[in-house]
Amino acid sequence: MLINQKKPLNNGSCSGFTMLELSVVLIIIGLVSAVGITSGIGTIEGSKRAQTVAKLDTIENALKIYRDRNNRLPCPANAVLVKADLSYGIEATTPGTCSGANFGSAGNVVEGSLPTKTLNIADDFMYDGWGRKFAYAVDSNATDTDAFSTIGIADMCGITVDDASLNARSTGAIYTLVSFGPDGHGGYLANGTRMNTGSVNTDVQTNCHCDTSANTSLYTPTFVQREPAEDPVNPKNSFENYVRFKERWQLTNENDTFTFAMNGSYRGPNLLAGFDLAVAGDNSAYAYKTRCGKLIKQPDLDPVAEEKATGVVFTADNRYAVVFSDAGCVMYPITSGALETGDGTAIPSCPAYSASIKVAATDNEYLAMMIPNAPYVQLWKQSGSVFVALSTPTPAPGAASTMMSLTRDYLLLGDGTNLTIYQRSSNTFTALGTQPAAVLTPFISAAISPNQLYVAITVDGNISGTPAPRIKLWRIDIGPVFTALPVINIATNDTPYSITFSADGKYMVTGGTNGDNATIYRIDSGHSFTRLVTPTGWTNSADTAGIGFAFTNDSRYLAMVTANTARPLVLFRRVSANAFKFATVPDIVPATGGLSVNFNY
Repeated sequence: MLINQKKPLNNGSCSGFTMLELSVVLIIIGLVSAVGITSGIGTIEGSKRAQTVAKLDTIENALKIYRDRNNRLPCPANAVLVKADLSYGIEATTPGTCSGANFGSAGNVVEGSLPTKTLNIADDFMYDGWGRKFAYAVDSNATDTDAFSTIGIADMCGITVDDASLNARSTGAIYTLVSFGPDGHGGYLANGTRMNTGSVNTDVQTNCHCDTSANTSLYTPTFVQREPAEDPVNPKNSFENYVRFKERWQLTNENDTFTFAMNGSYRGPNLLAGFDLAVAGDNSAYAYKTRCGKLIKQPDLDPVAEEKATGVVFTADNRYAVVFSDAGCVMYPITSGALETGDGTAIPSCPAYSASIKVAATDNEYLAMMIPNAPYVQLWKQSGSVFVALSTPTPAPGAASTMMSLTRDYLLLGDGTNLTIYQRSSNTFTALGTQPAAVLTPFISAAISPNQLYVAITVDGNISGTPAPRIKLWRIDIGPVFTALPVINIATNDTPYSITFSADGKYMVTGGTNGDNATIYRIDSGHSFTRLVTPTGWTNSADTAGIGFAFTNDSRYLAMVTANTARPLVLFRRVSANAFKFATVPDIVPATGGLSVNFNY
């Protein structure tokens, strides 16, 4: 019998994996696992990026809806607050300044976190995909009540956004949003602390306004928007921030078409004001330009020391500004939207300085100065950059005047007792044969409306209030014939120190010394004058008498110069056909009273 026997195993060759084989297997397993882990991490990171972009889209849409509904942007929320705080996600108090909620500010720009509750969106939108709070910076002017009725469509605001080469993408953004990306350096966490990853990238530090330790640095309203960039040598120098911004024009809506009939864009300095300086040696003529709805002082006009600027006007073409001061009659060109700051050009036949000299200009290029000695008035006709002196009106004024008004076709001179109106024919001004009748005296101011429909004088009242201060009015009919209109009695025992009409003839304002500093009247088509309420937000003061006024051509703004050293120059804004509102005091004014003011739009 044959018996089958199994061949013994060769344990030397079939005992399992060798160490080398096992190492290879482990390496392969590790590579496969690494690919899977990396793929998973990449998917997660991609999701966080997509989530951040989607949130930014929603936030920008929410800001646009808020702007449309409220006519302003919200202030930032306080970035250090935690969810349990009652003010968490709520915009700062005092819109217009946004004080108390920002973790950075410079000029008018404030920065904080997103006010989700104010925007009526979920609190989750306060955080980007990595759980850090979005930074929200805004020009605080845009957060004021009805801000978008004062900020022109083409107006620039206070935020700068640069590209990778630090060339400006925008020098006037109205808001910015920032996610600090996967690195998160400088971003605020839910617990109110700041994330510190030791980033040394200068653009990251610009966006967080912090240093490499995430400590707050000097705040400047500048951000960098650029493509992501990794630094393989030094990962801490990598950049991956997400920056969004908008300018004013990108937030335009259908209401802007009505509000800004003049396209919301104006050339040159918007406002020129003359001041009476207590100490000689400083410039006394200040130019201001609108920036994001506020008046910002421009560079000094002239290095020549001036003590008083009693007259400031813009020429009809808005190419020049004329200043009369103790430095003489000087014309400054306007180029590239700014006044040139050289010595300017002297105007011929300029009278000797007197504090009583007044200056007026028309929209058809005539210039006049009322002077205290013969010939008592000086006239010029502008031709480009040249002012040609004209002959004295006929008959020549017999005495010094204390008030003057100049329009396209008329020149008014008055001394408190006598009122004389001259009519222009070509370049000659001749006194009319028929003058306004029944002039009340003593009158203390007089004006012809720029649309040449009305003549008005203001009459001081008796100290006892009987008779009351009055405004005497005439309608200018074809001829010209002056038809008396009903006298306006001023209820308070006030002195209507000055009187000014708007360019379109729809409003008249008088300046008071004891009661209302500015009394504004709406002029209706039936030649009736309706007194408006005191501008909203304005408190009358006995030491803030309205000395001089100037309307913009569209009657949307009214500037007032006063004798008050705290508020020598004030701006009001028309908010409806029947109401004006206190808008602002310019950012820089001398600590002295104003003398004259003029708009160039």
